[in-house]
Amino acid sequence: MLILFVTVGYPPAQTGGAEAQARLQSLELVKRGHQVLILTKSESFTLKREFLEGIKVIRLPQLKIKI
Repeated sequence: MLILFVTVGYPPAQTGGAEAQARLQSLELVKRGHQVLILTKSESFTLKREFLEGIKVIRLPQLKIKI
């Protein structure tokens, strides 16, 4: 099964509670044979694709918005 997690951040860029839980749950799901995709924001203004610990991570660029 392909499982998608959408988080504000993901390690190693951010390591808060929600990010840590997304990582731990993803690692367990990969161990059980599932494919996991993490969709999160990039710390820069560029798209980044990574493969970390068997988990595909896509970091989307931040938007420049003036309010």
